[in-house]
Amino acid sequence: FLKGKIGEFYNIGSNKNLSNLQVSKKLISVSKFKLKLGKKVKLLFVKDRPGHDIRYALNSNKIKNRDFSSYSFTESHFWFISSGKVGRTNFNDNNTEYYEYNPRNPNSFPKSASTIEHYDGFLWIGSHETGLYKYDLVSLNLVKHYQFDMNDPKSLQTSLVTSLLKKDDTLWIGSGGDGIFVYEKTSDGFIKKDTKSGLSSDIINKL
Repeated sequence: FLKGKIGEFYNIGSNKNLSNLQVSKKLISVSKFKLKLGKKVKLLFVKDRPGHDIRYALNSNKIKNRDFSSYSFTESHFWFISSGKVGRTNFNDNNTEYYEYNPRNPNSFPKSASTIEHYDGFLWIGSHETGLYKYDLVSLNLVKHYQFDMNDPKSLQTSLVTSLLKKDDTLWIGSGGDGIFVYEKTSDGFIKKDTKSGLSSDIINKL
């Protein structure tokens, strides 16, 4: 939106490989919130046509090469991290806002923001210095700041969050030296995966 060149085309992909079956099931689950669908909605499997495509994918490398270190989409906004700051662009009017870190504001987005993800109805933001933050999407108020607690074995045992990945309804958190953490909804905590679990390195630059 800000760094693109006039006349150029930019693909915006989800960077997720989904089967037709996965997409169909997702469409049905979303439709139930918008339409009056019965509980017995079923998928009808038909024979593949000759020359059926194996998969469809968009190459979004061009937009990745802009100044966004991380980005995510909600229904109304394109959220991004640029130079450690959080920003968003409104789809309706293309208005772009940047959010400065304010230590006096308890709801401020973190300093040295590194990664951003929309997951479970919340906005999640990682920091290179102070862990992981969860915000309300409407008010943008801070819901919770996740950081290391020596008395809680399921706390986020890192302050250096490098990347976030939403996959199969699970949030994965990469760190700069402490491995990978898997968010667990039931406990509102994290399961740690490191070299002892089979990872080749505890330094996760990108998920």
